[in-house]
Amino acid sequence: MGQSYYVDVVASNTEQSCATDSVQFNVSTSLDVSVNSSDISILPGALFTGTLATIHAAVRNSGVVPVACQVSFYVDGLPGGGGVHVGTIENFQIPSQGQQTATMGWSTTGFLGHHTVYVVITNIVPNAGDNTSNNIASLEVYVAPLPDLQVTALTPPPAAQPGTTVEVSWTESNLGDTQASGSWQTRLYFSTDPILDLPPDGDTEVGAFSYSGPLEAGGSVSRLESFTLPVPPSGSNFWIIVKVDAGGQIQELNENNNTRGASVCASCLNPDLIVGGITVPPLVESEQLMAVEWTVINQGSGQALGSWADRILLRPAAGGTDVQIAQFNQIGPIAGNGASYTRNENILVPYLPGGDYFIIVRTDILNTVSEPGNESNNEGVSQSSTQLVPSPRPNLVVTQIGGTPNTGSFGSALSITWSVQNQGNSAALSPWQDQVFLSTDQEYQSGVDTPLPPALFGNIPLAVGEVYDRATLVTLPVSYTASGQYYLLVRTNSSGTLAESNIADNVMASQLIQLSATPFPDLKVTSILPPPVAYDRLQFLQDTTAITISSS
Repeated sequence: MGQSYYVDVVASNTEQSCATDSVQFNVSTSLDVSVNSSDISILPGALFTGTLATIHAAVRNSGVVPVACQVSFYVDGLPGGGGVHVGTIENFQIPSQGQQTATMGWSTTGFLGHHTVYVVITNIVPNAGDNTSNNIASLEVYVAPLPDLQVTALTPPPAAQPGTTVEVSWTESNLGDTQASGSWQTRLYFSTDPILDLPPDGDTEVGAFSYSGPLEAGGSVSRLESFTLPVPPSGSNFWIIVKVDAGGQIQELNENNNTRGASVCASCLNPDLIVGGITVPPLVESEQLMAVEWTVINQGSGQALGSWADRILLRPAAGGTDVQIAQFNQIGPIAGNGASYTRNENILVPYLPGGDYFIIVRTDILNTVSEPGNESNNEGVSQSSTQLVPSPRPNLVVTQIGGTPNTGSFGSALSITWSVQNQGNSAALSPWQDQVFLSTDQEYQSGVDTPLPPALFGNIPLAVGEVYDRATLVTLPVSYTASGQYYLLVRTNSSGTLAESNIADNVMASQLIQLSATPFPDLKVTSILPPPVAYDRLQFLQDTTAITISSS
């Protein structure tokens, strides 16, 4: 539309008008805002139900002034005609004699098959004769169906022991609108909670299983697979999580409903090893074999897996420290609910003081079998004690020391004599040595007292009660500062090569000896023989100079 206007023209001077005239003209402000079907496009080009599409519409303005309008989007009908309102853009600006593209997102959820998308232009400002016949356009589209794979059932074992092989069954169903074509992978995960955290930093994958389609819409397939469970950090309940199409190989209606998990009780099947009966002989001799029989029972409900060790110890009935005498490896599995094993072993008893001893058996001594809450009951004690009789052994005793002086000095030799007797109940048959030591007290201290050569061998064999005598000179080390009172210690069987019943009585001390420091030397020049002739600026030695060294 337009409006008519008049322009009046007047010619005049200061006194009167000379001429007048009037001209009528029209000013046109008409426009045409339009949208055509060819101006509508939808991305992506292939539409699938349950996805997000974008509608693009190029709106044109053929008028000479800019306009603002409202652009609305509908599917399968116009306003008031049952159409689904997708969205509206308010105050959509279009330049004069130009165009602008309106964009609207569209979720295709619930749409399937052939549909019509409408673009409607309304509320044009200014509205000066717009042609409303081209303010609506439509586009025919096709929304294709998608499959939807889900794990609709999952049956793990109600209780499973970590480290064992278990079977898990589940059902994969296609709840989408069309068949799932191609192949996909289903993966199983071991988790400490019901939330799937993907590897490598999350849960542990324990199995991957392939399936080749098609799987029709509404169809299902059941799976039964076995795999080995890892050991959870806590040893308590854990979860098995199944994810169908884990690699995203199938385009689906919903990619967020592919997992299903189920809890499995690990603590329900924990092993619990205890020591049952222990059978021991009433009497045993040291350094002889002792027959020991013991039984280990798994009173837990789960298997004892892997390997472990049973340790055998002797415990003095009168009190004292346990002495380990043997250790034996055991290989599982041992079933639960009272299953057991019994071992018979001949164990060498070490040389120990005579007396009564209890036999101790500690199973799984290194805790290699996971027994949550049951690690403190792995020890068993024999009901009766065993009397241990020491086996016959020699016992070398230094019975006397003599021949030592009252005084001496460092760097000189001292005489000493001693006697050694076998006071044990067996002949001494292995070689041994007697060694003299220099000490500041009458007690022998290894690494502190100074050994003085030579070391002398003892008499072999030395029968029970037999005595031998030794005499020697020992050389004291040189010392300029160590004056004081010392003892000479004689230690028989000094290197411990002879097994004895008692080594505490192998040392005896001499009388107290006063030792003085080593005297300092005194070097003196006693004579000089010069050459008979000497020349200025020339030096030479014609004869040998005689030097006499005297020492205290």
